[in-house]
Amino acid sequence: MGSGVSQIEQGASGRRAPAGAGRRPNSGFRTAYAGHRARPSRARRSRRRPLAAVIAAGLVVLLAPSCVISSGLHVVATPNPPSNAFIHASGKLAGMSAVSATDVWAAGTTEYQHVATGWQSLTLHWDGKSWRIVPTPGISLTSELMDIAAVAPNNVWAVGQQAVSTSMGVQVKRLLLHFTGSKWAVMASPPLPNSAGLRGIAAVSAGDIWAVGWLRVGASPLAIPEKTVPLTLHFDGTTWRQVPFPVVAGPASFLTRVAVSKAGRVYAVGGGRNAGGPPIWLPNGSRVIARYDAGRWTLLPLTGIQPDAELRDVAVAGPDVWVVGDRANAAGPIESLAWRYAGTRWTSYRPGPHPRGVLNGVHAASAREVWAAGTPGNDGTGDGVLLTRWDGQRWKVAFRIPTVDALRGLADVTTAGGHVFSVGGTTQTLAVQN
Repeated sequence: MGSGVSQIEQGASGRRAPAGAGRRPNSGFRTAYAGHRARPSRARRSRRRPLAAVIAAGLVVLLAPSCVISSGLHVVATPNPPSNAFIHASGKLAGMSAVSATDVWAAGTTEYQHVATGWQSLTLHWDGKSWRIVPTPGISLTSELMDIAAVAPNNVWAVGQQAVSTSMGVQVKRLLLHFTGSKWAVMASPPLPNSAGLRGIAAVSAGDIWAVGWLRVGASPLAIPEKTVPLTLHFDGTTWRQVPFPVVAGPASFLTRVAVSKAGRVYAVGGGRNAGGPPIWLPNGSRVIARYDAGRWTLLPLTGIQPDAELRDVAVAGPDVWVVGDRANAAGPIESLAWRYAGTRWTSYRPGPHPRGVLNGVHAASAREVWAAGTPGNDGTGDGVLLTRWDGQRWKVAFRIPTVDALRGLADVTTAGGHVFSVGGTTQTLAVQN
């Protein structure tokens, strides 16, 4: 599962995403918010190609010699929400999940620009031949999806947040959607006292699903919070309920992603850097890694994780737990990193080809096949796309296109039936697969 800066969260405060995170700062939401974000062969040696062209969805991308393409990976055409003479629509994808190689889902947001800027939830489906948009319910003036979990063809869940008008003004509320085989529907979740959002979701089975995010703590549900706490919800096949989470030191904390293993182990991560401002409009977030076991959440030690790290996604592969994200160097650039936990401490790796960059999503097919997706960030702009793979011994770049404005980063990655799928984009939806 992958992570990203939420348009609702980002726009509500008017703060920008961290440089290089692959997200365009969007001040337009302040107006809208105030007025109411071939089966792959064995991985072969990466080769540098001469200037070539990748054509997808009407987009022509020139590939410079610094590009790396291997394992049959390529850009695949994806649909984008329609625009007209009065409204410009652009899409971005934040999370994905697969039932099989012919049943893959991606979730994200459509941004509409007219007099004001607004956002609506967006889902795409891959049927083995092409991607298509699957309509979501008209929820509110502004809504967005951050992650998705596909349990079966007729059982898919997506989470996010929405801006809802109340008697006290506009409040951010969690958003939970369920696809039953024919259409999406809004589902009820436990009542909460204040603003809350969901950022990640993962399923062990149809009766064991986890969603994570953040909850404001304070007297007013609308005021800029002095404190936020992690929010965890669990679905038992019938009802969603809130599960208590340990107290995290620091003024604020939140969860961005959750992962489960085949054995039922559950891990959640969150938190952001202090340098350069928080990753979202919430107060500076304390780094959090937690495991759910024996009926309760337990915080894991952060030994080996840099104090300025931002933790974006988590995956479980046999005995290993992988977390990806980035950290700020002394001079300010972002450095993409992955951390592996072997029971006592975290070991850091640099999976990318360049010191700068961001890893947004990670997926573990096995202990010897772990994929991470993000942006190479060669010049610190956050442009370009990057897929890198752990083979059990080291990380190798599998797909890389540097500094292309139209391709601003991959957000998440998954595997199914021997195939690799990755999605992202900011000015338009983007998919890379084999």
